[in-house]
Amino acid sequence: MVKIIILIVAIIVLFAFMLFSIYKVFIKKQKGYKSSIFISLFLCIALSIFTIYLTVTKTYNKIVNEGDDFIVNVSSKTGDLTGRSATSFGKSTYDGVEKTLKNEAFISDPLKNKGVEMGKILNTNPNTLEIYLIFNKDFNGDILVKIKDMNNQEIGRSKLNLNKKEGEAGYIQFNFSELTTIETQSKIYIE
Repeated sequence: MVKIIILIVAIIVLFAFMLFSIYKVFIKKQKGYKSSIFISLFLCIALSIFTIYLTVTKTYNKIVNEGDDFIVNVSSKTGDLTGRSATSFGKSTYDGVEKTLKNEAFISDPLKNKGVEMGKILNTNPNTLEIYLIFNKDFNGDILVKIKDMNNQEIGRSKLNLNKKEGEAGYIQFNFSELTTIETQSKIYIE
């Protein structure tokens, strides 16, 4: 505590001495005070060295007194921060790529009115889609899936006749022509 008080007093005295020297040289245009600016600069360097010395000795004493626990705690906190930062960066990157490359899917209003809801869509093969469909009403009919590329050109169709009861749900596989390649950023229309 005494060292800190000495440091604060020395900084205040140095600052006052430097202001006085600058005032005399630049405002009053008096000669002979340039050396006091150099003295102030020297004292500033000395105080910086003293501050570094205090910091190093305090850190050294903390390491010696607390031993390995201090190093383990610092390493643990550093690792924790690094891990959280890396995870956050990785997740943000993944989310950004997923948003950019994600296919858009649309279900028609007539199909919605028949109680059909769409869940997740899996692109298991280049020409196969597995669509999770939820049937909130009894359904008996055809479901047509169209795929358009990022230029809005149709690249494939698949049609299935389904007979489902109210409350049923699950993945339904739609197979397209072998020439159809479902690309990223495709649009999927379920009718």
